[in-house]
Amino acid sequence: MVNKRVFVFIDSQNLYHSIKRAFLHSGYGKVRFNEPALVNLVCENLRNAKEPESLWDSISIYYYMAMPSQLEDPRLYGFWMNKRKYLVDHGVIVRSSDLVYQSSDDAGVPHSRRVRKASGILVSLTADLVCFTSERRYDVAVIFSQNQHLQYATSRVKELLREQQRFASLYSVYPESYRTKGNYPGINGITWYTFGNDIYDACSHS
Repeated sequence: MVNKRVFVFIDSQNLYHSIKRAFLHSGYGKVRFNEPALVNLVCENLRNAKEPESLWDSISIYYYMAMPSQLEDPRLYGFWMNKRKYLVDHGVIVRSSDLVYQSSDDAGVPHSRRVRKASGILVSLTADLVCFTSERRYDVAVIFSQNQHLQYATSRVKELLREQQRFASLYSVYPESYRTKGNYPGINGITWYTFGNDIYDACSHS
């Protein structure tokens, strides 16, 4: 059996919102899960389903997040600092950018509120994905995202693979339930793979 090098790219914002949309509803907790456990379980099922003739013993995980401001969001800042430490302690490579805060005026409201906007996640993920392809560092790329803006990155990756005259598997992985089935596709141009509520529950925690 061929032992393939697997690189996992987690778009944290997209994964969070897609899990919330697929699995959570009023009265059903919050989005809380163990990212390394989710990656390992999904990759095991994905390999068995798509590439059973190969071994995926080497899995590198890259996590892309937007860091809240300690001044603007002290509670969220503490939460994400703890998450980042946990991920790093478990061998995950974390790429973080600063969360952007913008003023937004509501109609009829005399004062403005601060709106959070994730910035830099896709830029960083795209740069790594293209760079690692150019450097021939992986045989399988597993992208936890449905963000169609990543089509540029995956199209460039496929061009590079043709120039290198080699093959690498590209997967867009995302949660899907009866509530979202068929309504929220994966990244166009690469193979889609979904996981269900049973996988999420096995990796979730309160």
